[in-house]
Amino acid sequence: MFLRRMRSVESFPPTFPTLLMAALAHALGASQASAAAPDNKDPQYAAAIAAARAGQFSQSLPLIEERHRRDPANLSITYDYIVVLGWAHRAADAIAIYERLPPGRRPDFVQQAVARDYRDLGDFQRALAIYRAGKHEHPTEAAFAAGEILTLADAGRAAEALVEGEALTRHDPEDLELLSATTYAALAAGRGAQTLAFARRVLALDLGNRDARRAEILALARLGALDEAASEAA
Repeated sequence: MFLRRMRSVESFPPTFPTLLMAALAHALGASQASAAAPDNKDPQYAAAIAAARAGQFSQSLPLIEERHRRDPANLSITYDYIVVLGWAHRAADAIAIYERLPPGRRPDFVQQAVARDYRDLGDFQRALAIYRAGKHEHPTEAAFAAGEILTLADAGRAAEALVEGEALTRHDPEDLELLSATTYAALAAGRGAQTLAFARRVLALDLGNRDARRAEILALARLGALDEAASEAA
């Protein structure tokens, strides 16, 4: 899979609503690589993927789409196409292609990308189903658990998401994906003290995390610490 060698799927571009998502995608296991990968010597395709990573979708998508139409049975190209469509904020198009795929097990990075697309479209039930299946199959991968927390929060179940995040971060207290997702849930639930605590745990591990800094400022304001909030915002 060409994209797995290039970059984590959900780390670019960062389009989660408002707050807090670390890269969610992981490399595809060898057992999933049943389709032929694109030729490494294909400079046009490599350039298109690089352009997609840089957010230059008008330059990259036409060629990727052309390769997909030329060889629709090549799952490697199809998976790339689905992922890049998601990056380009074309979640509905990505889902349409995904739902036409033949039955079979999908690579983790594709499942994570598609779950994100369902979430962006407000289809929280399908997103949760994918994240929960992935969490069951890969209990050591934080990406699926973090995605579940974020989706629950977006679905209006922020209190439930926060409980889940608190439990998971007790088990793994320095996982940035889980800490970031739990900060998101705490903020969505209106829990100022918990938002502040989790945001600062993120910042302790990643001082330059702008989303966590924003969550910290919002939490301070909610808690009435306006002077401190203003100082952090300066």
